Amino acid sequence: MKVERINNNKAKISLTLEELKKKKITLNDIKENKLKAEDFFLELLEDTNLIEEFEMDSNELFVEAVREDDLLTITITKMFDISCKDEISNTKTVYKISSNIYSFNSANDLKEFANKATLENLYIPNCMLYSFNNQFFLVFAKKDIRNLEFVRTYSVLSEYATKYSSSSYLKDTLNEHATLLFTNANINYILEYPYFLT
Repeated sequence: MKVERINNNKAKISLTLEELKKKKITLNDIKENKLKAEDFFLELLEDTNLIEEFEMDSNELFVEAVREDDLLTITITKMFDISCKDEISNTKTVYKISSNIYSFNSANDLKEFANKATLENLYIPNCMLYSFNNQFFLVFAKKDIRNLEFVRTYSVLSEYATKYSSSSYLKDTLNEHATLLFTNANINYILEYPYFLT
């Protein structure tokens, strides 16, 4: 097994299929059994003495596994609220995004994000928009943010908005106290909504 530190947030671990067999896990296990795969990735972090640096909520680790001949290369990256367990099936990967609520400090930030999302053809599922305490809150359905395409959207969202990991409490607060501007609408609606045309 070979360990390579890419930077403070990323490490690469390479092991042969024979070493994988000794660890009593198969490529199919990693592809089909997500709990077993996650345990295996954490075990690798322990075996390589990387656990203290990478020990955090599983939603903050991005794991990519690639097989080339008899070698399996696993890249583990610390990220905010993103986790991935590679399915070792071509390049198909399953992502989980923990946050489905994002706040914007101003209407301008929200409009800039909407413009960029449109220009870059980002995947933006239908959403709700609230106004509360001089901020704007974009709320997505949790099932929608688990779409693979949302990962790219997330990286752009983080440039303009703040994410909320504990979203259940905030959603209740928004429902009770915030002004609902629109619901189940496409991101383009922000650019057409009268509130943002001034």
